[in-house]
Amino acid sequence: VLHLYNTNSSAMLWMTYGFIEDGDGENPFEVVGISVNLHEAVASDDVDVQRAKLAAVRAADLLVQQPLVFELPSDGELGGTLLPVARLLACRTAQEVGELAPTIFSVVVDGGAPKNAGLELEVRARRLVAEWLRRALHDSDTAMSKHQDKLVTGIDGKCSKQHQHLHELAERLLRRERPVLELELRACDEFVAEAAKVLQASSRDGGADSRRAAFEAEQWDDETGWLGAG
Repeated sequence: VLHLYNTNSSAMLWMTYGFIEDGDGENPFEVVGISVNLHEAVASDDVDVQRAKLAAVRAADLLVQQPLVFELPSDGELGGTLLPVARLLACRTAQEVGELAPTIFSVVVDGGAPKNAGLELEVRARRLVAEWLRRALHDSDTAMSKHQDKLVTGIDGKCSKQHQHLHELAERLLRRERPVLELELRACDEFVAEAAKVLQASSRDGGADSRRAAFEAEQWDDETGWLGAG
C-alpha cells in the first residue's frame, strides 16, 4: 500500500482513492482531528482573562470565531499547536496570560526553543488536553454506534448497498483512528498522574524538591520541551 499510495492516513486514502484498508493492521501514518471551541473553553474565566486568551490566540494567527482543529499526532508534537493552546487556556489570570503569550507560540511560529512555563501549568494544560481527548473518544463511540446501527438496518433490507458500504467505511475509519486518540490520552494521563504525586509531595514537605527536580530533568528537554511536545 505504501509503495502504491504513499504516506497517507486512512481518511486521505478514502477521500483520494475511495478505500480504507480492511483488517486490524495499523497504519503508521494515521491522523485524527479533534476540535476545540475556544469560546466554550474560556467561558468560565473572568472577562479580562477571556479577552487576554483570545487576543493571544489571534496574535498567533489562529482563528477564534470557529473551533480550532488539531491533527494528531503531529499537532501534539514539537512545533504543533495543541500544547501551546492548552497551556494558554490553562492560565488562571490575565497577568499569567500576558507573561506567557509572547513566547508560548514561538516554536510554532519561528521554530524557536520551547519555553518551560512550570510544572504546575503543564499539569493543568495536560488535564485540558485529556478532557478534549475523552470528549473526542466519546464522540467517536457515538458516531461508530450510529454507523453500526445503519449496518444492521442494511441487513434488514432498508438501506441500499451503496449506503451500507459507506457506513461500513465510516465505521472502519473511526475504528482505525481510535488508537491515535487512546495513545495521546494515555501519555497525558500518565504524565499528570506522576506529576501530581511530585507536586503533592513537594507541597507536603520541602524534602521533595529533589524528587521534583529529578522528575523535571527526566520529562523536560531544552530542545524538545515536555515529553518532546514543545
